[in-house]
Amino acid sequence: MKLRLFIHGITYALLIAIGLMTIQAKVNHIEEKRQRSIASFEQQYKLHGVPVRLMTVKKQPVQLKEKITLRQKQGRNWQAFVDRETLASIEIGTPVLVQQDRMQFETKVRWIDHSLDLATGLFELEVSMPKDFNANHSWYAADLIVRLSGQGILMPVEHVELKGEKAFVWRVQNQQAERVEIKLGKSDGYNVVVLSGLHEGDELILGKSERIKDGVKVLASERSSKGVSKGETK
Repeated sequence: MKLRLFIHGITYALLIAIGLMTIQAKVNHIEEKRQRSIASFEQQYKLHGVPVRLMTVKKQPVQLKEKITLRQKQGRNWQAFVDRETLASIEIGTPVLVQQDRMQFETKVRWIDHSLDLATGLFELEVSMPKDFNANHSWYAADLIVRLSGQGILMPVEHVELKGEKAFVWRVQNQQAERVEIKLGKSDGYNVVVLSGLHEGDELILGKSERIKDGVKVLASERSSKGVSKGETK
């Protein structure tokens, strides 16, 4: 009886050992295939370039969205307050996008007070709501569409790499990645104005991977149709 139990124990242990060896062999085989695939991809990257999405700096009007809060003043007239910098960039007729619950509609600035409001240290403006506007709240969030004066480049903030007080983007030069330092200007949280470092026609890399380094060969796998805006405004 004891001999039979001993034999069964030995047999069971051998089966477990064989099973573990088989599993380990399969794991090693998968890892070898993965390493060969990685090596193959690396060779392809060196030969043809690392696939990247590109965006081209284009010449077009530049505008930002300035967040404001509208409060009812009298009837259809609603007021908001802006700082001096924003005041210099707007005029009568400047578009305003009002967020009402889940809907959005456009109105315009109808009046601007260029005298400083001593209570807020800001400047007052008014917009006129549509006749069919139904005010369910005492205030509404809105975006003031601000056109910038002079020339500038506008690009999405997620494609700007910040290192301390410096900002960088990745540009393609002679089919190679190049890290470029840029100077930033005004931002609305979604887009930022690039004051220097880029030129119209530059191709920028969207996103960043560990393989993108200075001098690495790149291959355009996709091009953004929007581009980075550059232009002259009123």
